[in-house]
Amino acid sequence: MPKISEEKKEERKKIILNSAAEVFGMKGYSDSSIDDIVKHSGISKGGIYTYFSTKEAIFLEIAEQRFEARSHLIKDLEQIESAVERIETYIRWLLETLEDPEVISRSRFSFEFWTVISRNQDKGHLAKERYEKFASDLEAVILYGIARKEFRGELEVKSAVLLLLSAMDGIGFMSTVMGKEVSVTDISEFVNMFTNHWRDKA
Repeated sequence: MPKISEEKKEERKKIILNSAAEVFGMKGYSDSSIDDIVKHSGISKGGIYTYFSTKEAIFLEIAEQRFEARSHLIKDLEQIESAVERIETYIRWLLETLEDPEVISRSRFSFEFWTVISRNQDKGHLAKERYEKFASDLEAVILYGIARKEFRGELEVKSAVLLLLSAMDGIGFMSTVMGKEVSVTDISEFVNMFTNHWRDKA
């Protein structure tokens, strides 16, 4: 039996992930099955299990892709000197993508997944670990702003990150699940609310 090249493997894996994201978006995470993904992707169940052991593993890989996109953005922000502008760019990138149908779809089933997984005593740690990944990136930006004296030296960094991420997730939920459109003005007010409070007024 001929070996599949690494390029072909990556291509098949991408097809599985894209198909799964579409299935999760249409049916929701809980109501979707591996069989649904098989049908949508055209790849056999055995072919899917070659790459992913469970439906949960497929979701976590999709979530990791989103995290990597955020991490790349944080890395790109290092080209911006101002910490305020770094935070503003980060917030705008996340909230402005809420107009994208694909982002809306993924956000809906992501909210569902993390709610479901948090009830599992053996896997609840996954959500905490994911939060810490996002938090550590933002903490670095805020600490950079404090070092530059753009943000207050007494600013409680972990609290600031918690409030910022919670607020952004709340807006994401209101937008993608509750159907509340987020305007340019809303985003600007959101940015100003945080950065103005964090600024060093000296």
